[in-house]
Amino acid sequence: MKVIRYAFIHFKRMVKSPVVIGVMLLMPTVVLGIIGYSFRKETAHETSNVAFAVEDRGEYGHKFLEKIEANGNKSIYSSKNIALESLKKNQVLAVYIIPENFTEQINKGIKPEIQSFKRAEGNGTSYIEATMEEELIKLTKAKFLSSKGIINEGEEISTTIKVKEEKIQGKNQVLYMIILMITSLIIFSANSVGTELINMKKQKVLFRAITTPNTGYEIMGGLYLGFFLVQAIIYTAVLFIEEAFLGFSFEGLLPIIFVNMLLTVLISVSIGLAVTRVVENEGVATLIIYLFGIITTFVSMGATIMAGDNMPQIIKSIGKFTPQYWVINSIDTGVLFPNAMILILMAVAVFTAGSFRIRSFVNK
Repeated sequence: MKVIRYAFIHFKRMVKSPVVIGVMLLMPTVVLGIIGYSFRKETAHETSNVAFAVEDRGEYGHKFLEKIEANGNKSIYSSKNIALESLKKNQVLAVYIIPENFTEQINKGIKPEIQSFKRAEGNGTSYIEATMEEELIKLTKAKFLSSKGIINEGEEISTTIKVKEEKIQGKNQVLYMIILMITSLIIFSANSVGTELINMKKQKVLFRAITTPNTGYEIMGGLYLGFFLVQAIIYTAVLFIEEAFLGFSFEGLLPIIFVNMLLTVLISVSIGLAVTRVVENEGVATLIIYLFGIITTFVSMGATIMAGDNMPQIIKSIGKFTPQYWVINSIDTGVLFPNAMILILMAVAVFTAGSFRIRSFVNK
């Protein structure tokens, strides 16, 4: 009970400065608003029109296109030149050529090759290309199996294709980027923990605390819980503002996002205490925390949002040691465990490294 009482005393002390709390709330809200707007604008650009030139001399070319859903408008031409002209005029993002022997190859059980032409800056075609690949395999397999009498003519089959990476880099890219930024901003908030602790030492607040009957563990526990409450309330408000006023959609994952946010706050407070234990200079502590936040942000981004064949495996492996990776992975899979346990263990490990005797810290 003493820990809780001291935590609320520390909490009330921090919230007495509305300017500081306002800045702590305003900065992540503005930053996330700008990032969200930029990515939504970019995503809107990526859902540009695409065009198809159907040169197929059989029936399957048009049947195939009936199954394809584009993020934007889908234009179908009978002439390759006309389709390419629309690309030159920047009316479409990409042009796909359905070859003359498309139906012939399907009848032979061979997957046809579709030629594509894209603008150099276009990168929003991954969704439609994944859909085309899946439909091609379904169509080819169905024709092959029907020719062997295994299924009836025209009967559709399902495929086992899982476009896992498309989910990260496609429709949920904005959501994942927002969550990554929230997590990273919480990590950066460790700076406020270290700064506040050093200021409390300078202002003799900690000295007065150790003169009370409270033990060092009760004082440290109260400080930890107080810092946690401040950050938890601030970032809960940020989530509410982002969804209620800025129109962000968390796609029904808000409970999972909220739990991961609280666990990240635990890690942030632990980092602040750990850095303060090692470095009592406020400027050096700030530099260390910011470097840690920047490095983990970019490494985790490379291991999640930007993960792909071109990303070095070492980045993907190192990314698993960052809190941001496990938060994004939890959102991606829609589950809390074992990710929550890993985040808790990270917080405990860092807190253990940052634990110190409060009396020796004050008397230095």
